[in-house]
Amino acid sequence: MKYFNHPLLRILPLGIFILLVGCLPFSSRSQESSCNCDHTIAIDNGYNWDGSAVKPGETVCLQSGVRTSPLVIKNIKGTAEQPIVIQNCDGVFMIKQASDKSFGLKVQGSSYFRLTGSGAGKEQYGIKIEGGNIGVQMIGLSTNFELDHMEVSKVGFAGIMAKTDPTCAPETWRDNFTMEDVRIHDNYVHETGTGEGFYIGNSFYAGGMKKDCGKVYPHKIVNLKLYNNLVEDTGAEGIQVGCAVRGCEIYGNKVFRAGVNPFNGRKSQQNGIQIGEGTGGRCYNNLVVDASANAIIVLGLGDNVLYNNILVRPAGAGIFIDERPPSTVLGKGSGFRVINNTIIEPGKHGIWIYAELVQQNDILNNIIAAPRSGKFITFEGCPGVPVINASNNLKVYDPAQVKFVGYQKGDFRLSKASPALGKGKSVHHYGVETDFYNHRISTQAIDVGAIQYTE
Repeated sequence: MKYFNHPLLRILPLGIFILLVGCLPFSSRSQESSCNCDHTIAIDNGYNWDGSAVKPGETVCLQSGVRTSPLVIKNIKGTAEQPIVIQNCDGVFMIKQASDKSFGLKVQGSSYFRLTGSGAGKEQYGIKIEGGNIGVQMIGLSTNFELDHMEVSKVGFAGIMAKTDPTCAPETWRDNFTMEDVRIHDNYVHETGTGEGFYIGNSFYAGGMKKDCGKVYPHKIVNLKLYNNLVEDTGAEGIQVGCAVRGCEIYGNKVFRAGVNPFNGRKSQQNGIQIGEGTGGRCYNNLVVDASANAIIVLGLGDNVLYNNILVRPAGAGIFIDERPPSTVLGKGSGFRVINNTIIEPGKHGIWIYAELVQQNDILNNIIAAPRSGKFITFEGCPGVPVINASNNLKVYDPAQVKFVGYQKGDFRLSKASPALGKGKSVHHYGVETDFYNHRISTQAIDVGAIQYTE
């Protein structure tokens, strides 16, 4: 966790929500403990724990201690008004095993629940998963859930995965199931083997997947919020989201050194954040440092808005956009909006965009400093097609020209002498009301870049 001393992390609000509950570890049924446990999963519980008997609004406690085998929790069924809470209690619940095991903690066939490591105890991450091919997995048509305050590390493939891949069972098909209202926040994922830190949603929205019964299409995700997570040293992408067609927000995450060991030895899928096929919505206030490819790659629906991100030293582009699927499924008037980002020393172009099928793309108020290709904004499309509006961007060949408060120390606030001050264009009509630190943006003096100047 060496980057916890990074200046940006010291001054960023973490936005951590602490649920003040505790737990009596050995009771299977007790209302008298500090945790208000209704059920407890013992540390030596077997492979499966069936939650069919758990009632909406009840609390399931994970007994503190270390287990060396995976755990499946299934058939948890809360309601929107009374979700079921699954939490650690009186200390850390940990699964520690070899990385070649298939998974660490799996929840399947469940809905309206919260899996949280914020139970009683002093640890920030009260649930720890170390080892297994996939650390934490939400499958089996699970939906309407919240995952928070967990640490996942040293897995063989991916850290936290949430999706039900389509099979020949009709209930898994897109028209028959939608994952809804998912919150994933305040988790720490690091040292994934060859896969992603967060793998949310299927990767094949447009083309589907071939099965014995023919081609089948993965489910959609509606109202996904993925925020305030810390990600370090992932094999593939730090964060990958697919099929999140509506209400998707990816924000406040910090991603360091993504894509250091991608699966199958491929020189791809090494990006900091991937907004995958079928994903729309907003990506903002994220910090991405030293990604092995692009800091942010967008293959989305064409209604994507990216703003207030700070992207430092990616080996590829700061932001790379390639529209998928084709315009036949894009909404009328759709386009990509790239607004008020700060991009520092990208290995290739600052902003690289292939998107001639949408009506218009807006690239406004971005700081782009020292792209190694020498190209600040590159548009690959049909010549003469008026689909890009780029203005009020600050382009410099040396980051020192921006006059940050402390560039060498990783402090990208603007000094009073910065040429970015007051040179921005109004973007309030895009819904951009605050900056990277959630400071309110003035309607009169708008600065360029992710951080507004403050005295």
